[in-house]
Amino acid sequence: MKKRTKNTLKLSLKVWGRLLMSGIMCAVLSLSMSVLGNGLLAKDVGYRIIQVTQIGENSEATILKEHRYTQNEKPVEGMELPEGQYFQAISEMTPAVKTLMDVLTQLGMLFLLGVFPYNLLWEVGNKDENKVRYRNRRPEPWRGLKIGLLSMIPTALLYVALWLSKGGVLPAGYLAVYRVLNTPYLPYINWFIPVGVSISEIAFWRLFAVAGLVVFVPAVCVIGYRLGFCQFSIKEHLTYQSPEKEEQGEV
Repeated sequence: MKKRTKNTLKLSLKVWGRLLMSGIMCAVLSLSMSVLGNGLLAKDVGYRIIQVTQIGENSEATILKEHRYTQNEKPVEGMELPEGQYFQAISEMTPAVKTLMDVLTQLGMLFLLGVFPYNLLWEVGNKDENKVRYRNRRPEPWRGLKIGLLSMIPTALLYVALWLSKGGVLPAGYLAVYRVLNTPYLPYINWFIPVGVSISEIAFWRLFAVAGLVVFVPAVCVIGYRLGFCQFSIKEHLTYQSPEKEEQGEV
């Protein structure tokens, strides 16, 4: 195996490792956004009456009644109940707020997922440009794509297993595992595969749509490598101020 091929494989493993690290950060972000949304933006949409029965040293809770408010009905803050029964408010975000939170969460997780491989591939592209210029190395414009695709092999295998679950080869419960292992894309997955729906009930076009999550990281790797090879830094162009503008600002 050529030295450059080995180096490409090592870089793909580095990207995959960074994806694992960013996946943990995405899980924290997703949980934080969920707590924030339910804590600050949720509204009372109904209530439950719960019966708590003491059985020896343990207690058992049973929902006696669940009521959802109608459009013009005012929320109930509490009510007098017999001993052992408790009032529990049901709070939920409106569909519009829920969609907004999902979009913001997904954008935030995509940023966390993309920033680590982007920085790595930018450095690789920058070094390769120097080697091409000063060491007469043959340029490889699509090296970033190769690294990105290799790093996504585990994700692609998880997606193939989703089809096996659809075909009955794997248990239907694999869908829940698939969601957890792809936490950085969870809102995107839930848009096409709603929670609570069995994998056997999911239309084929929805499973094909979920394949789009495999494209993101390779695209980031391509962009990072190409910009690094061109020595174009987005951060510098966002923060840099030309001398002419600095003189105008001083005047």
